Amino acid sequence: MVGRMERLEACDEIARLKHRYVRALEERDWDGWANCFTESATAQFMPAPGEAEAEVHRGRARLRDWVGGALEGAYVVIRVSLPDIEVLDGNHARGDWAQVERLAFPDGPLRDATYYGYYHETYEKGHDGLWRIASVSMSRIRHDLVQRDGTSVVNLDILDRARDRRSALATPGGEL
Repeated sequence: MVGRMERLEACDEIARLKHRYVRALEERDWDGWANCFTESATAQFMPAPGEAEAEVHRGRARLRDWVGGALEGAYVVIRVSLPDIEVLDGNHARGDWAQVERLAFPDGPLRDATYYGYYHETYEKGHDGLWRIASVSMSRIRHDLVQRDGTSVVNLDILDRARDRRSALATPGGEL
């Protein structure tokens, strides 16, 4: 049984972890971002525009290698809010975060992308006493894309995929 103070401290530490995660992405600090994850973390982000399914990335080293290429040339601003964190025991928790992610691309056919949705995460407290992300998936309820020629694409019909991803994380140890 987790006491009230331990639960509050865990929630605060996890919120600070999420801040480090977002700040590292925005500052293009790929090592700092990767250090927010456990060694064996899994991550499935939303598919890129035009792709049917997103790849599942396994392991901190793989995530580190992937992120720089995935965001190469993009300017990223992410805002997360309204965390719903549940501390399961002294070493495990899960949480959801509302998010808005804005990307600007100086080159290529896509000029801007704005995504609205949620992060769904599980957390583990390591032997060093630090909380890290053990798994993350994203669900999007809307995305707005602006092509280089100024034409826009708005997709509101992605909520079913979001619900599927969320249900995969409904229990501790759930697979993405």
